Amino acid sequence: MLYTPKQTIEFTGSSHSSLRNYTRDYARYFSTEATNTPRKYTEDDLRVIACIIDLTKGRGLKHSQVAEELPAALETFTWTAPEPTEQAQDNVSADS
Repeated sequence: MLYTPKQTIEFTGSSHSSLRNYTRDYARYFSTEATNTPRKYTEDDLRVIACIIDLTKGRGLKHSQVAEELPAALETFTWTAPEPTEQAQDNVSADS
């Protein structure tokens, strides 16, 4: 399933500018769909975003530290994307 940037923001709690920055700064961890335009995010991409948020907001790491910690953190980080609402599901299907 692919998610729009709006859905990704809704499901991960990221801001629009942070989502853009994360996708740019940590591009090697994201799918091709997330790094091309129009951007669409996979469930794995949402997990990467949630992990980055956990490292920065939850653990208080700076982005230079996140760059070092992210590979190891992703190995053990568990997060599941919420089920999209019916309306969000319709929007994803229409965008596909």
